[in-house]
Amino acid sequence: MTRLRAAIGSMRLRATLAATAIVFLALAVAAFALVVLVRDSLTDNVDTSIRVRADDIESLLRRGAFPDSLAVADDEASVIQILDSDDRIVAASENVAGAPPISVLRPPPGETVVVRATDVPVDLNEGFRVLARTVETPGQSFTMLIAGSLDDVHETTDALRGILQVGVPLLSIVVAGGTWVVVGRALAPVESIRREVASIGGQQLDRRVPVPRSRDEIARLAETMNEMLGRLQDAYQRQERFVADAAHELRSPLASLRVQLEVDGDEGTRHLLDEVIRMQRLVDDLLILARSDAGQLATQSSSVDLDDIVLGEAVRLREIGSRAAVDTSAVSAGQVRGNAEQLLRVVRNLLENAVRHAAARVVVTLREADGEVVLTVQDDGPGVPPAERSRIFERFARADSARARGSGGAGLGLAIARTIAESHGGTLGLADTDGGASFVLRLPAAN
Repeated sequence: MTRLRAAIGSMRLRATLAATAIVFLALAVAAFALVVLVRDSLTDNVDTSIRVRADDIESLLRRGAFPDSLAVADDEASVIQILDSDDRIVAASENVAGAPPISVLRPPPGETVVVRATDVPVDLNEGFRVLARTVETPGQSFTMLIAGSLDDVHETTDALRGILQVGVPLLSIVVAGGTWVVVGRALAPVESIRREVASIGGQQLDRRVPVPRSRDEIARLAETMNEMLGRLQDAYQRQERFVADAAHELRSPLASLRVQLEVDGDEGTRHLLDEVIRMQRLVDDLLILARSDAGQLATQSSSVDLDDIVLGEAVRLREIGSRAAVDTSAVSAGQVRGNAEQLLRVVRNLLENAVRHAAARVVVTLREADGEVVLTVQDDGPGVPPAERSRIFERFARADSARARGSGGAGLGLAIARTIAESHGGTLGLADTDGGASFVLRLPAAN
């Protein structure tokens, strides 16, 4: 019973039934359309035949060569009658000799009417196509009634219908069997993938599922699974590196604190305060990144005037004696929606990074265009080497690995800035420039 339920609910059976039903329906519609097309085509041939015969008789009548009798084929597939203006039969084919008119149709002169009729007095059972045409001649008008048999039409369509009634079900059965086999083979790798994924533990993220040789959806599924395992492995390794780097970064200021505590005097106290501040900022940065990794960045959103934040940070840098001049003359109004505290951290990190690496000047521009607020922070420093551009936003990355930690920071500022920008639906990138470094922050405008 369990196997039966599994078979009924299997993807293989559902795919087979669906494919068979679709093919059967398509074949049935196609068969019906084929029968109709063949019937209409053969009927058109009958119409053409009786029209040609009507043209021939009309030509005789107009030349005054009135036929006393009208010959038809031995199979009696045609019936011809010619009536005068008094509705008397003046000529007829032998198969309707002495019979009344085969139709009541009397079209106006110059017109031709073709209809289906079943009461033609000839020993045929499948109906006729009847043509009626009135011909005007000098001093006389005649009406031609010509009927063409539909026997051959019905015989052909009946034979075709019989073939299709047998062929469509047989072909559907063949499709069902073929689909069952093909789907079974196609899904065979899925179970192999499932077993491999089920056996992978948290410490075995270097393992990968087998990828079928066929370049189909199953192969792409296996590749996607492997890509996911690769991302998980990278995340796990990144976390391990992060913990190790964090421990190393925290160890240095703590060691400095210990040394400075052993030194008496105001100078030692000042260094101690600097190290405490640096350690506090580092811990704050680590906390932001940890919350980001856990998807727990603050989600409180409100309208934020980004230009006020930029101008406020520029004033702060001037007050603390920034080593580089900060030019904010190109800062215009720009309002976004987001978390003001986090956006302040982005702007602060960008400006402090620019001041740290500038030779003498930092230019800040802010504008709103195409539904975005664009902040550009450009310094006149040495810039970012091309080899470092791909990793400048990584955690604990520095453009100059030989730079002292006291001037180069912990290498978290840009990583945090990009993380916050992306959490606000924006981007942070490094633009191409002739000199220095130019960081571009794009955020959706509030309006």
